[in-house]
Amino acid sequence: MPCDDTWLSKERAETAVNKKVGRKTSIPPRFTKKTKLKLSEYLKNMATPEIEAANGAPKIDIDKAVTELKARKKKLEDTMFSFVHCRDGKSPFQLFYVVFRYDFGPMGASGHVDRFADWMVKDVKSGECFRADHLIKNAAEKIIADKKAEEATKSALQDVLARLEGFDDKDMQEVITKFGFKSPTTGNDLTPPIAFNLMFPSQIGPTGDFKVRSYPMVLFSACNQMDGQPAVSMTIGEAVEKGIVANETLGYYMARTHMYLVKVGVDSRRLRFRQHLGNEMAHYAQLVAEKKLDEPRTVNVVEVVPNMAVLGKEFKKDAKRIQIALAQMSEESIESLEKQIQTEAFKLKVDDDEFSLTSNMLSVKRSTKTVHVEEITPSVIEPSFGIGRVMYAVLEHSFRQREGDEQRTFLALRPLVAPIKCSVLPISANERLNPIIEAVCEELNRYELSHRVDDSAGSIGRRYARTDEIGIPFGVTVDFESEKEPWTVTVRHAESMEQIRVDVTELGSLVSALSSERMDWDTAKRMYPIFEAKSD
Repeated sequence: MPCDDTWLSKERAETAVNKKVGRKTSIPPRFTKKTKLKLSEYLKNMATPEIEAANGAPKIDIDKAVTELKARKKKLEDTMFSFVHCRDGKSPFQLFYVVFRYDFGPMGASGHVDRFADWMVKDVKSGECFRADHLIKNAAEKIIADKKAEEATKSALQDVLARLEGFDDKDMQEVITKFGFKSPTTGNDLTPPIAFNLMFPSQIGPTGDFKVRSYPMVLFSACNQMDGQPAVSMTIGEAVEKGIVANETLGYYMARTHMYLVKVGVDSRRLRFRQHLGNEMAHYAQLVAEKKLDEPRTVNVVEVVPNMAVLGKEFKKDAKRIQIALAQMSEESIESLEKQIQTEAFKLKVDDDEFSLTSNMLSVKRSTKTVHVEEITPSVIEPSFGIGRVMYAVLEHSFRQREGDEQRTFLALRPLVAPIKCSVLPISANERLNPIIEAVCEELNRYELSHRVDDSAGSIGRRYARTDEIGIPFGVTVDFESEKEPWTVTVRHAESMEQIRVDVTELGSLVSALSSERMDWDTAKRMYPIFEAKSD
């Protein structure tokens, strides 16, 4: 089957071969550059009325030519689709001609394309934030359910709920003011609604409510960078134990990333993970998200109430640090503190300092609290690389020069990621080789292997070099020895330039195993006889 992109040809070039051989052939004819330019100019001018009138070309001839071109295009498309496996009866993915269009669906990516922000209101005293639409909805539903509320008020709020989805900030502020809605937790007044952009624009920065800290990455730590020390080689397990990697989840992700990069062709000797310095971190390196609860719930709260008068007198400027540390203690730690402080001083460690706290400096308070939102600290790993960087690294690490000849360059792409797995190279334009070439293409198609026939003019060595330059890992050569029964061909390894001779019937399974890396080249050399060819 035709495997290259030279499909447009003169009719006589194809029919002559058909008549002589007495069969259909899929070997595309060759053209000189001059012929291609003439043909291109003809096709460009063909539909111009002035040219048509000047040449007196009848419309029927033009229509006939256009129909033939469309038929040839359809034939090419059918050939390309035959390379791709249909799954579950669905249309095959267009492997060779991917159209980069994004379909966000009828809802426009859940509405995020047009509007990626929520309106928020804040408690003027405590600073607690609420989504304005949720606050209005909850407050309105509570009033509507109240039997003592006036019917006019209920009717007005039902109308608000029906139109709430389309409200902007002014509409929401008007409703909050009109019905006197307050903070559901404290009863305090609320600020006017402000846009809270879910994509974190510039106003949500390191000075905002989100906490920022250095997010550790591995092997080339920030300390080593600041101290001028080299990167350290260690296992992921060791990096987690020493705290260079924050946790096992991050370590697992980094190990999988390393395995993937090496698998697609990145040189492991030139691969490292570098920890970002503090001034390189994104402002959202650590944040706390809020989840709206379906229904408010009452929870028991245990907290430490510091006696700031005593703490301030005893610890001076450190009193504020102690207050913050006490507020961050977990429930289990507070219970342990409560038991210990009854008999002895409690040792509180803040950073590298330790403070002794006695029972007169604090007390433990138990209370209940109505919770409307649940705080969640998400564990999200955001890689600093995308497919573009990976592809650039693969291409750069795959670039090679032939030893002793710097002008001969090639791409040593891993067979697993090479877009074209092998080339088919007839050693001569002799028509006797055509049946063998067809059998080779059919065998490769049977294993869904992308390939390219290069029967252009030039020596076989030049054609090898051309396919090496575009990263085709294997080359199938059809020579005159291939005519002997059973038909055989040579398979050439682009990186080593070594060749083996293989039966055509075994070609598909061999190239498939090599392309998927289920078999390496050394194993293939042990299974098939080596072919000693002249130097490329």
